[in-house]
Amino acid sequence: METYKVTYRGGHPDLPKSKAGGVRLLLTPEAFVLNPTIGSEKFWKALTIPYADVNSVQIVARVVSTFESLAGGLNSRQLNQDNNIHIDYALGSGNRVLLRLEMLSGVTVMGQAKRCREFEDRLRALGITGKFKQAAAGRLSLDDRIPVVNQFKSVVDGSPYALTRDDDSDAEIYKAIGTQRSYRELCEAMIAVSSNLATNLLIDRLGAERVFETMRSYGAEGMLVRRGVEDDKAFERGLNNTATARGFHAILAAIGRREVVSADASAEMIAILKRQTFRNGIPAGLPPEMAVAHKTGTITKVHHDGGIVFATRPYVLVVLTRGFADEKSSDALIAGVSKLVYDTVK
Repeated sequence: METYKVTYRGGHPDLPKSKAGGVRLLLTPEAFVLNPTIGSEKFWKALTIPYADVNSVQIVARVVSTFESLAGGLNSRQLNQDNNIHIDYALGSGNRVLLRLEMLSGVTVMGQAKRCREFEDRLRALGITGKFKQAAAGRLSLDDRIPVVNQFKSVVDGSPYALTRDDDSDAEIYKAIGTQRSYRELCEAMIAVSSNLATNLLIDRLGAERVFETMRSYGAEGMLVRRGVEDDKAFERGLNNTATARGFHAILAAIGRREVVSADASAEMIAILKRQTFRNGIPAGLPPEMAVAHKTGTITKVHHDGGIVFATRPYVLVVLTRGFADEKSSDALIAGVSKLVYDTVK
């Protein structure tokens, strides 16, 4: 049984404000157990969180106080370490809780961040993270419907933020706010029209950590999912989602081999990817009739495209670009690489 000392930073409905005083966090075979210590026994009651109720666990940066920023000694960059633990789980009432804890084990904030990394490693080594994913797999159906909302919690401190319709390539889903959509419909919008809102709704429900762990389980370690779209506080602290060509290739190849979740699920993923509406990259370098199951991604001066090309000898191609101010130029480059590869392997 692994034990860590943490302090409470907020999130539980029965204890809205952070409290000073240590809490003992135990990793048991089936649950997180948080017990009071002498310093917290007046406000903290023993809490058990079954792994089956956990949506995700994330390690995020601590919020540096104004006093710390002004005080001498370590600068704020050094103090801004990833030593906070966020546990997203469901209460028996069906409500969701984002429990925020700060690691106390470790003498300095750097030492505490190291202990957080060790904590993550232990979750994986003990198979606990996998229990989150297995629990969700048994609870969810693609046809389950969830509310469409435009309010999300920052992974930094749980503060609310919303997306901007004008910055989203999919305006239609904003018309559905206040209604419900199925996971299947949200997946379609996220892939086919690169909907930021659909993406955030799915990450919020499934948990960024679980998405990353699923990618990792199929050999796509380079696909790091840490937060939703437009979480500005996370961006300011360098908590960004990242992709590598190798990781992108790995997950596409696994889908192409019909190995992701199941053969039927992989086939449905391919069908959605084939309905991608942004076709100025890889498809533009191929014959018009060539089927491509692909996903694009674009932010300022960053433009990617990766997909499965169903040529006579099917293959996976991933092209990541950076530094092009004009998207037409990056489109032309990706299309040119696509044509070169196709002409070589056809």
